[in-house]
Amino acid sequence: VALLASTPGGGNQGWVPVGGWSGSAFVDAEAAGAPQWTQGRAVRVSSLGARAIGSEFGADRSSCSGADGPRIRVPVSVMPPAGSGFAAIAVEGSWPLRPRAVVEVDADVPEYVDAARELLPGRVPRSTPGEVVQIVLADMNGDGEEMSVVVFESEETPARDGSGFSLLFTYDNATGRVTELDSDVVDPPPEPDPEPVVTTVPGAGPTASTSTTTTTLPPPPPLERFRVLDVADLNGDRVYELVTRSWTDDEDNVQFYELGRRDFSRVAESTCDR
Repeated sequence: VALLASTPGGGNQGWVPVGGWSGSAFVDAEAAGAPQWTQGRAVRVSSLGARAIGSEFGADRSSCSGADGPRIRVPVSVMPPAGSGFAAIAVEGSWPLRPRAVVEVDADVPEYVDAARELLPGRVPRSTPGEVVQIVLADMNGDGEEMSVVVFESEETPARDGSGFSLLFTYDNATGRVTELDSDVVDPPPEPDPEPVVTTVPGAGPTASTSTTTTTLPPPPPLERFRVLDVADLNGDRVYELVTRSWTDDEDNVQFYELGRRDFSRVAESTCDR
């Protein structure tokens, strides 16, 4: 079962191979025995909060990652915030992709804020304003207990000076157990040191006067931000996999996670330059 992903409007180019189910394990797209697609076979296009749309694999074309992928003639809508990269996944099969409810929640949950702050000490001052920008709630493995996937970000992302943070984590609503999946922190740039400049006064011989100028600092690295792209059963075993997306000013990324006994582990990812 091949897993592919697309940026908005991706129907006119190849969809990006991410990996998928080999029949015995989840693998990335470059692994030996990675699942392949066949032109003309049925496929479903899915994203968080939307019903799956049926289509079929078209002819291969170059994708934004540089790898060849199939065309899939399904319109792909922009996911919020605008300009945040990957917007849909495509997967074969006929089983229900969501045998249990998957809900995106818009709520103020102090426990999630506290959990995020506990993951950030030493990287972000506690006084730095932050907010929960995404909560996705689901019973991931059918045991009756719900898990939340949460994104906590700096309120101004990124700030004018380029700094900011974005944190993706899971929260077990039965036990309060918190696990970080991914994060990025960009610190504010340091204050530039003054640099002395020696000038010669014309007609006064080698008399020098001193003034100061600021040293040019390199720009901060682009901040990587995270969102949940989809929560779905991608191999028909009624256990949910997690697909996330991230983006910077330079690139778009899609990540694919498999659920183990208690936590998700990353199986594969793909990247496209902007």
